[in-house]
Amino acid sequence: MDAGRRHRLGLHHRRGRGRRPPRGRALRRQARPALACLPRARGRWLTGQEAEAAAQADPRLAERDPLRALLEGRALRIGGRQVPAAEPAAALLARARTEAVRRRAGRQPAALVLLHPAGWSEADRRLLSSAAGRTEPRLLPVPVAVGVAALAAWPEAVPELPLGGVALVVDVGSALEITAVRRTGRGFELAGVPPLRDPRLGGAELDGVLWEVAAAGEGAAPAAPPGALRSAKEALSAQPSAELRLPGVTLKVDRSAFEAAAEDVLQAVAAQVAAAVAEAGPAVVCLTGGTSRMPRCAELVAAAVGATPLIHLAEPGAKVLGALRAVLDPPRVRVAAQPPGVVTALTAYRTGRSTGEQRATGAAPVWYTGTRQDVRGIAVDGEAVYALGDRVGAVSAGDHAPRWTSPPLPGLDRLVPAYDTLYGLGAAGVVALDARSGAVRWTAEGALSAVPGAGGRVHLHDGATVSTREAVSGRKLWSFRPGGRPAGLAVPGDGCVYAAAAGRVWALDADGGEELWRYGGAPGPVAVPAVADSLVVLSDLAGVRALDAATGATVWSAPGPPGVGVPVLAGTSVCVAVGSVLTCLDLHTGTRRWQVAEHHPYPALPFAGSGIVCARSGNGYVGYDLATGRGLWRFVDGAATDIRSEPVIADGQVHTVRVQLLDLRAPLTATSLRSLTARAFRTPPKSFLTALDAHTGTVRWREILDNSVAQEPIVSGRALFTFVLTAAAGTGRGTVIARLDATTGATPW
Repeated sequence: MDAGRRHRLGLHHRRGRGRRPPRGRALRRQARPALACLPRARGRWLTGQEAEAAAQADPRLAERDPLRALLEGRALRIGGRQVPAAEPAAALLARARTEAVRRRAGRQPAALVLLHPAGWSEADRRLLSSAAGRTEPRLLPVPVAVGVAALAAWPEAVPELPLGGVALVVDVGSALEITAVRRTGRGFELAGVPPLRDPRLGGAELDGVLWEVAAAGEGAAPAAPPGALRSAKEALSAQPSAELRLPGVTLKVDRSAFEAAAEDVLQAVAAQVAAAVAEAGPAVVCLTGGTSRMPRCAELVAAAVGATPLIHLAEPGAKVLGALRAVLDPPRVRVAAQPPGVVTALTAYRTGRSTGEQRATGAAPVWYTGTRQDVRGIAVDGEAVYALGDRVGAVSAGDHAPRWTSPPLPGLDRLVPAYDTLYGLGAAGVVALDARSGAVRWTAEGALSAVPGAGGRVHLHDGATVSTREAVSGRKLWSFRPGGRPAGLAVPGDGCVYAAAAGRVWALDADGGEELWRYGGAPGPVAVPAVADSLVVLSDLAGVRALDAATGATVWSAPGPPGVGVPVLAGTSVCVAVGSVLTCLDLHTGTRRWQVAEHHPYPALPFAGSGIVCARSGNGYVGYDLATGRGLWRFVDGAATDIRSEPVIADGQVHTVRVQLLDLRAPLTATSLRSLTARAFRTPPKSFLTALDAHTGTVRWREILDNSVAQEPIVSGRALFTFVLTAAAGTGRGTVIARLDATTGATPW
């Protein structure tokens, strides 16, 4: 129920089985007027259409906005007597419940969800809860429900609004309200910025404009009741003219005349929206409210937001449908360990699917900075670059300005950034740092992995148990012992944590850790699953299979070569590399699309993106067409003894690193051995940083460095980040961290 507007909507819902989206519909005519009337003859409160009719007969017996009166603490005098403000408000809520029970054949609703404006205080919300009587309602800000409804109605907007991204909700109802909301793993939350509310710009003001247009030239026309004005205004949103029916007279209104008279109000709405977009810089703008259904209003707002994607929720019941989804079926968001827009060699593994092609825009500044530490790894979150040595240091990704240096943190070997937390992992366990200051938040000794999840949580496993902690405080929320050593976790953001251990896969509730189902099929190991489109895809000794994410039942199974490989998802394809065989299956049916075999085993996961599948094989890399498996190219580079990185695909390029080592294949003599030893200590190795065309395998650019690059490149937009160990063996310490132009290969030296 929308409790924050003059005209409310009830909602009827029947929940389906499993995890199907909620089904509901707005009861557009039930309890619509936010009006309570107390006729003397009946002695009970009337609501809805009955109250509207009674108020027309005697307006002194009606309270036009009971909930607002409750919040303002106004003393009500109705029908010549004092009335507590809570009485008409409670009557409105009781009417909504009665209507729901009637529609459900006498069954009581399981929950009451009340929507309220974002600007309501805690005291306002407590008063609203008290008006619900014995039922404990769930309170939800209107912009949060609008955000959920927008993603449900326009799923293609999901890539535009990553986790942590800001959406601007423009609600043009009885007043104009503009609110910023932030996307989370469980839906949306208020972004902490006070909402803008202007009662002069909205339906109440346009009611007066409509009456002036309709009554022009009619002389002493009777006063128009609010319900008649509202009906005529709604009709004008869908047709060129409408009739305004008054007692004893019917007036005709043209949309063109109404829009011309309302132009100043609508232009002011658009100006407020343009200013809010310029200030907040949202990824998406959501437009809703009754006034937004005016074609001219929608046109002006679309022009005001410019290139920012606009989602228009014109359906009158969109807010309450969004509230139902937010409470009963929150959006399932895939949460990547690496922040959105950053591509690494582990991107496909961490997210359960490839990120696809990253589009680089704008010029890319290049820079390098040195440190006396022996850096073991770097991580990027879009705003900062983190370097791991004996300590962790952070510099700005844009201009390498120093940000902070942590205290000594021995025993760590890799970093995982996740929004405002930076996780260090290694033999010492997991250390959580504040990404803004470098302060240690908490530690988890013995933990082997940290997978960030939705709702400010992180999921760990320590070789015996799976556990979930709060990301900021480190407080343990739950733990689960699967009865075997966990091989890894998958946290796709659908409300579950999937753990592979001892030849089985468990689906655990991400909030409480309860076991939802388990799979224990063929004997032997099971790879960490990948999750997409309500399917859990896993590989075991029997082949590849997909399970229903809600029940664990097998949806399909496909035989494969002997062995176990980690599934990599790319669109509607599943790619699995086992030994020297790479197989591509249809995600939804398990049908084999293609299979290729190489002379050398695939040493790691394939990487899918830009319409290709790329993998390391033998002395180089191979690229296949994702749709057909046709070999597109083969890039052989250097000797077999060289060290090669995994491929990273971004913006139509495949980025690779090769470190050239001394060739030890030639027969050794006393002289050659002395020569090799001297060269190893005097001559640093060379590193080849290469970008290949993803579709042809031709070299787009190459940079040769006179030292070792010890990690795959990290690509963020048009920037490529890497680091070079500048000291040759035995000559000292030092590392250079550099940002290159990923598109052209331009360097800072």
